[in-house]
Amino acid sequence: MSLINNSSHTLEDVEKLYKELRLTSLYHAISKLNNDQDFQDLTFIEKCYQVGVVCKQKRLENKYESLKRKSNIADTAVLPESQDLAKSNGITIDKLDYIISRITGKENRIVVLTGPTGVGKSTFGMSIMDRALRLGHKALFNDYSLQAYMLNSLYLDRVSYSERIANLTSQTVVMFDDFLLAESFTNEAACIKDILDAAKANRCSVILSSQLPVDKWYDKLLNKDKSNVLLVDAVIDRILEEPIIITLNGDSRRRHKNKTEVINAQIAITNKDESKND
Repeated sequence: MSLINNSSHTLEDVEKLYKELRLTSLYHAISKLNNDQDFQDLTFIEKCYQVGVVCKQKRLENKYESLKRKSNIADTAVLPESQDLAKSNGITIDKLDYIISRITGKENRIVVLTGPTGVGKSTFGMSIMDRALRLGHKALFNDYSLQAYMLNSLYLDRVSYSERIANLTSQTVVMFDDFLLAESFTNEAACIKDILDAAKANRCSVILSSQLPVDKWYDKLLNKDKSNVLLVDAVIDRILEEPIIITLNGDSRRRHKNKTEVINAQIAITNKDESKND
């Protein structure tokens, strides 16, 4: 017995039915493809597949809007598409795709963005996160100094401290902007180590954006009496185990807002079995 009745239906009937079934993304796909002649010429199975593709795209768009609201990336921030920004900085699309595939993969990775003030580190990092959000991944942007202050204030309250670190690293990607820029505090190295360990356990990739060159981080983290040498060693070892290091060079964009400029960037990707340099 056929499951098809002989009555005809309009697109409005389809919309009403799918809304009742809470299949609005599926309705979106059908309405979008309804007048597409190429779609009409496809076989039934191929039509089903193409409807699924458009439906998936719509659901990703809806998920992106939800994730973006929780990411701390300001709605007012005008973020160029990450590929365009990478190109303007001299970073190839292949390398950008490599970065995004690694930070959203099954293993957590650390990305280090360094360069002078105003060169575009924060914007570049946020554009990478924005791309991750568009792929359906959770991402969180943080001011490092603010988070460091809050973690330090909670350090002796181990329950609240652990909960905060868990919340920070419950993402696919978490970014700490202006890393090690402010004055150091007593428990800083311990806090960083705990963040990195939790990120690894939760498979959360970490982006560290800093004006301070990487080779200055060790001395920055040492206490004045150098009583935390072993702890700092552990932190630096974790950061430099398999990092993706991007160094942006050029004049400050803040001083040249009305000028078009191309920033020459150098990217070093280090793996256990490969090393790529520009």
